[in-house]
Amino acid sequence: MMVYSVQLTWKRVLTGLTACFALVAQSCSPVFPTGATPGTGSLGDLANADGTPIRYVALGNSLTAGFQSGAVVASETQYAYPTLMATQMGLPFGDDAGQYQYMKFPENGGIGSRNRITSFDDSGTPQFAGVALSTAPANAALARPYNNLGIPGALLRDMNPPAGDPLYDRRFAPTTNNPLYNPFFGAVLRNPVALGRTCVDQAARLNPNLVTIFIGNNDVLGYATSGGTAGTNFVTLATMPNAPAAPTETPVFTAQFNALMDSCARRMPNAKFVVSNIPDVLAAPFFSTAGPQLRAGLVATLGNTTVVPAALAGIIRQALPNFPNGIPVQSSAVQGGIKPLSAGDVFPLTAPAGVTAYIQRLIGIIGALAPQIQANPAMAPALIQQALLQNPMPNGLVLDEAEQAVVRRSVTDFNTAIASAVGRYSANNRAILFDANTLVNNIRTNGYPFQGQGAVPGTNNVVGNVLRFDFVSGGFFSLDGVHPSSRGYGAVANEMLKAINTAYKANIPLVPIIELPGLPIGQGAF
Repeated sequence: MMVYSVQLTWKRVLTGLTACFALVAQSCSPVFPTGATPGTGSLGDLANADGTPIRYVALGNSLTAGFQSGAVVASETQYAYPTLMATQMGLPFGDDAGQYQYMKFPENGGIGSRNRITSFDDSGTPQFAGVALSTAPANAALARPYNNLGIPGALLRDMNPPAGDPLYDRRFAPTTNNPLYNPFFGAVLRNPVALGRTCVDQAARLNPNLVTIFIGNNDVLGYATSGGTAGTNFVTLATMPNAPAAPTETPVFTAQFNALMDSCARRMPNAKFVVSNIPDVLAAPFFSTAGPQLRAGLVATLGNTTVVPAALAGIIRQALPNFPNGIPVQSSAVQGGIKPLSAGDVFPLTAPAGVTAYIQRLIGIIGALAPQIQANPAMAPALIQQALLQNPMPNGLVLDEAEQAVVRRSVTDFNTAIASAVGRYSANNRAILFDANTLVNNIRTNGYPFQGQGAVPGTNNVVGNVLRFDFVSGGFFSLDGVHPSSRGYGAVANEMLKAINTAYKANIPLVPIIELPGLPIGQGAF
C-alpha cells in the first residue's frame, strides 16, 4: 500500500470534495462501450465501400491504454479515448477479427497501485491510498490482437524495435536485476510468437482502415517525473556509462519516428493514420507545487520554537531569510551540481514525504549547531548556510528550472520530428497530425467546456460544464496527476474525432462527456 499527501488550501479542498461528490451523483451508468451506437453519423472517406465496419487500431502508451489513477482496470479503461472513439464510430465490440477489443482487467485486478481519496486530515490535505493490483487480463485468451495496443510505460523505440533487439526482449523477462521488465508488454501483446512480437506486428495482422498513434511522451516524461534523475538516453549511456540522465536524444527520436511511420505505412497499406504530437508534460498537476512554498515552509519550520531550541529560534529566524544563495538543491543540469532553490522550481506529486524527511534532517543538523551559535550568534548565518550547502535537497525531489528547460526543449524537438514524419505521408490525407500540445495548452488556459449543467459561480471545478487542470478539483486529470480522468479522455477523444471529421469528410458524433463518470472517492468507489 502506498499513501501520500498533497497540500491544498481549505477552499480548494472543499471545492474539490464538492465537485467530486457531485460528479459521482451526476454520473449515470453509461452504456459505453458495448452500446450507445451513434446511429446518425457517417465515416466519410474512412468507410468501406462494401458497408462492412472499419477496423480501428490504436498504438501508444498508458495514455492510449486508458491508464487512470495509478492502474489499469476494465471499469476505467472502457473510457480510454480509443474505446470511446470506437463507440462513437459505431464499431462492433467482440472477439471476432472484424470487431473492436481491448485489454480487460477484472475490477479488483489489473496492474499498478489504484489511487483513491480516502479522507481529509485536519489541515485539509486529501489522503490517498493505493491498493496494489497484479492479475492477468480477463480476455487474455483472445485469439487475435487487441485493437487498443496501448502499453503503459512504452517508449517510442518499443513500437517498432529491430529484430533481435536485446533491450526490447528484456521488456518481457521478469528476471532479477532487469529494470526494463514491464508486465504490461506481456499483458497487451500476450502471445508474441503467434500474434507478433511488436505493436506494429500485431496491428498489421488486423489489417486496419484507421490507426491512431500517440507515442513519445515517455521519452521525456520519465526524466521529468524523476526530478531529472532518470532518463531514456540509451545511446549516450551505452557509450558514456557515467553520462547524466536525460530524455531520449533528439536524433535518435527522429530516426525512430521516421522508421515507425515507414513501417506502419508499408505494412498497413489500407490504413489512414492520425498521429498525435506530445503535449507539454509540465502542464500536468503532478508538477504543481512551487519552490517558494517550500522555502517559506522551511524558514517557518526552522524558526519555530516547537521544533528547535527556543534559544535558537530568534537567531535562526533572522538568519534564514538572509541566505544569499537560498535553499540549495542538487541538479545534474547545472555546472557544479548544486543550485539555489528558485521561484520557478517545481516538485513532483510524490515528493512531499521526501521533502518532510529532508526538513526533519535539517532540523537535526541545525540543532547540533546550537552550542556554536549560542557561543557566537553572529556566525549563525554562515554556519547554517554551510550546513545547508553540505546537505542540499536531493535531486529527485525537485525539477528545477534548468531541468525544466531540458524537458521543454525535448518536447519541442520531438514535436518537430513528429510533424516532419507525418508530413511525408500527408498526401491524400494518408496521415494527419493531431496537435495534442496545442489542445493541452488551451485547456490549461481556458478549460474545456462540455455539455452539462451550469457551472457553480466562483469555483474551478467540473460540476458545471468546464474541465480544468487543477489537481482533484479540476476534473480533467485522474488521481495520479499525470493521466486524464474518464472525462479527460472523453475530451481527447472528441478533439481527435473533430480532426477526423474534418480531414476525412466524416460526421462522427462526439462523446457525451456528461455521461462519463467523475472522480471516485473512497474505498467504496472500487
